[in-house]
Amino acid sequence: MVTATAFVPESLVPRWIQIFNDWNPITYPFEVIRSLVVTGYDRDAPGKALLAIGIMGLGLQAAPLRAFRRLTR
Repeated sequence: MVTATAFVPESLVPRWIQIFNDWNPITYPFEVIRSLVVTGYDRDAPGKALLAIGIMGLGLQAAPLRAFRRLTR
């Protein structure tokens, strides 16, 4: 979360943070909000954000369910 692009656009951060942000699912919703506020609607941004949120949601749901199944066996 600290390296997410909430406060600074991705083009202004060092390269290693840019690489990390490519894999950080929080980056994409922030980019959508920033593009809506600064430049207007960007057609590609919401799709990336929804995909990142979906993948993150699946992972956050699957891990606890798997742990719960192991505990209840």
